Amino acid sequence: EKIYDELDDVTRRVKNLTGDGQHFGDEKVGNLLDRNTATKYCCQTNGTLTMRFRMSEPTAIRGIVVTTGNDTENDPNRNPVRWTLYGSNVEHGDWTVVSQVSDAGARLPIANEEYAGFLTGFDKKFTYYKWVLELNGTIFQFSEIEFFE
Repeated sequence: EKIYDELDDVTRRVKNLTGDGQHFGDEKVGNLLDRNTATKYCCQTNGTLTMRFRMSEPTAIRGIVVTTGNDTENDPNRNPVRWTLYGSNVEHGDWTVVSQVSDAGARLPIANEEYAGFLTGFDKKFTYYKWVLELNGTIFQFSEIEFFE
């Protein structure tokens, strides 16, 4: 199901996705892009998780869709409460804020494998992205992420 009819799904442009959390078993960061809600990225953090990725070509991320994990109802604190997405055309610096979501905790469903969409309101194209997510606790999980231009 396409949540943003007016935007193009550019998730397949994501390359080299990394997360700085310590994943549990097979619940690795790459699961976020496998288009399978039965898998997830679940990891231990210090209360903040940073994910980084490169796009195969400069891309304006205008929308993000996230899908919650398979046990969010039992532990909603695994959803982030806020986040900031940064973009750059230099791999390690000159970061520009693309989107800040201060109420993610209120906008994300407290339900298993449910999705929520977030528009960035930003049209500038970047090759590199850094996504910093803040948590109520120290464990993070999402099943899927999708990016739209």
